[in-house]
Amino acid sequence: MKSMPRVPRMKAAFVLMASVALAGVASVSAHAADAAAQTASAKKEDKTYLLDSVKVFANKREQNAQDTPIAMTIIDGEKLEDAGIETLQDVFNRIPNLYSGSTVGNNQFMSFRGKATMGFVEANPLIVYVDGVPLDSFLNTDPSLLNVERIEVLRGSQSVMYGKSSMGGVINIISKKPTNEHRYNAYTSVGTNWTREVGGLASGPIVEDRFFYTLSAQYDGNEGYMRNSRSDESNSKDTGRVKAQLRFTPSDRLEMDFMTEFMAEYKGMEPMIKGNRATLSSVLNPDDRTISNALSSAFSLGYDMDWSRFESVTTFHNDAVDYTQDLTYLGLGLTDSGRKVQKTEYTQEFRLKSPESEKGMSWLMGVYGSYKDHDRKKVYSYFPAFFMYTNSPNEEKTKDFAMFGQMGIPLWDESLELSPALRFQYTDKSIDFKHSTVIGGVVTPGNREHTSDHWTAVLPRLTLSKRFTDAFMTYASVAKGYQPGGFNWSSSKTNPKDHTFDEQTSWDYELGLKSDLFDKRLTVNANVFYSDIKDLQTITYEAATMSYLTDNAGKAYSVGAELDVTARLAQGLDLELSAAFTRAKFAEYAGVSAAGNFDYAGNRVPLTPEHTLSAALQYRHESGVFLRGEVLHYGKMYWDDANTSTRNNMTIANAKVGYELENWKAYVYGNNVFDERYMTYYTAASDMGSVGAPSAFGFRVEASF
Repeated sequence: MKSMPRVPRMKAAFVLMASVALAGVASVSAHAADAAAQTASAKKEDKTYLLDSVKVFANKREQNAQDTPIAMTIIDGEKLEDAGIETLQDVFNRIPNLYSGSTVGNNQFMSFRGKATMGFVEANPLIVYVDGVPLDSFLNTDPSLLNVERIEVLRGSQSVMYGKSSMGGVINIISKKPTNEHRYNAYTSVGTNWTREVGGLASGPIVEDRFFYTLSAQYDGNEGYMRNSRSDESNSKDTGRVKAQLRFTPSDRLEMDFMTEFMAEYKGMEPMIKGNRATLSSVLNPDDRTISNALSSAFSLGYDMDWSRFESVTTFHNDAVDYTQDLTYLGLGLTDSGRKVQKTEYTQEFRLKSPESEKGMSWLMGVYGSYKDHDRKKVYSYFPAFFMYTNSPNEEKTKDFAMFGQMGIPLWDESLELSPALRFQYTDKSIDFKHSTVIGGVVTPGNREHTSDHWTAVLPRLTLSKRFTDAFMTYASVAKGYQPGGFNWSSSKTNPKDHTFDEQTSWDYELGLKSDLFDKRLTVNANVFYSDIKDLQTITYEAATMSYLTDNAGKAYSVGAELDVTARLAQGLDLELSAAFTRAKFAEYAGVSAAGNFDYAGNRVPLTPEHTLSAALQYRHESGVFLRGEVLHYGKMYWDDANTSTRNNMTIANAKVGYELENWKAYVYGNNVFDERYMTYYTAASDMGSVGAPSAFGFRVEASF
């Protein structure tokens, strides 16, 4: 099916402004109708003017977000819908001090507060948890956001409570639990480039008060936005997801929850170009493709005793990616290249903690274990001029074990609280190399070593918080961040010492405040932070062996500030603002690259914008009128360690206009309405990068029963 016509920039702006103006007229009319009903009693306190309190699970116990001494971004289910947040990338775009971009094979690269994706560990500085299932790889991370209760983005190192590679933070995606309420929802949308979506859910009791279910499914697809002179094909994508939840409460003390989700996706060529000047004209082969799937399951159990609460979380995750790409356009004599990867992971965590309702001193202790099999079945390239085919498959296995605990100790009048926390973590890894090269039909075995290593860490965190009034709290914290070492799995060397690199650590310091002002009509949260990063895991290119290698080559530091503001300006009128600043630099970083010796001390850490800003103004009237405008802004950043390639300031504007009734809603939306052209990722080594989506407009309808 052919793509829908593209809307020129000025016409798009005109259409958007006209839509907003018409909706504004409807809003004024509704206000005029209400004016006669306004009386002096309206001046009395009206709870509809107040901002809602939000409960979070940040410290693995339920707390009010404004009472939790952690910088965080909370996106509840209503905000997900209002802002049109449908993917994890949409979430990333709204987190202060975070940048994320994707490239071939569903690889996601990011930097958060100056902590970047860790190369051959293949881990991002932010770990995503979906109902307890950890997604800690930068490969194939795209969970469903349908039927989500809230998303908690914990900013700053969470290594003590969550372990793994959460040096930058944690994203907790928490689904809505089924209850006695019957819920049936469905939606569909259509937009530019034949973007289409359809989905729905059913939820309710199987046995009232005891046994509940939720079933949901969704499909989304599009024809892509890139143009290709070689074909009518583009960067098309089709994704389907199904999810099931069961909840069992046989008694008032015991609750059991089960979740399973399956995703399958097919993508055409990537939105990639040669060079770093954004254009929608691609030189890629239209036959490129990426096929992926993922299955996640989690079983959690909670049992309340008189003196404590016991919790168990068991998870399983399996995902696979198979992609191929024609790299002829690079001019390196290389044509087909790709990977076929499968990951399987099991985790188990037990927790024992003081009752949620208990006042005074609180405590929590737990143990954690996991096993991961990361099987890179194919990592191949073909050089036709030399009749050469290289393949670097390997299988890496990781076992993690940890013990952790935290206490909340009230001091004096209980307005001051000291919270010490400690984690012991042990990581054991092994890898089997299975490399080979075929030249002219002759197979030459390459690296066939078996290598293993282990890492041990003691990770403390200390937090001191002071509540001056019910509306104002300050806190200070110091924590150790940790990323285990790993292996250079693409290395062609045969000396095991060349395969292993060591752990990366950081000391993170933070001062913050949280406040609810004007009778909870204004929330202002702010913080400043400093991170001292040591044994930096960096990647260099070794020309002699044509290998990318990770080494512990240096130190870095990051200093910054973040501000979050939410305001209820009037009944139904909300303002959301997040602003952040980061200055992240290499303190020590010297080595050898393909170009020779280098010293990058003083250079900026790549993928780290100097500042980020997101702002939204939203109006919802009781008549059903809905208006929302949003701006996402990113400061200048560098693509590479050498700081030779940059992306300048960029701004994206989104808008949404709709009408809402009790059982149905309809919206017109515009994303990137002024058609900003920008790169989402670029690598100077191959002079290729990914292009962000241009302007897109669409229509969405939702119904509930």
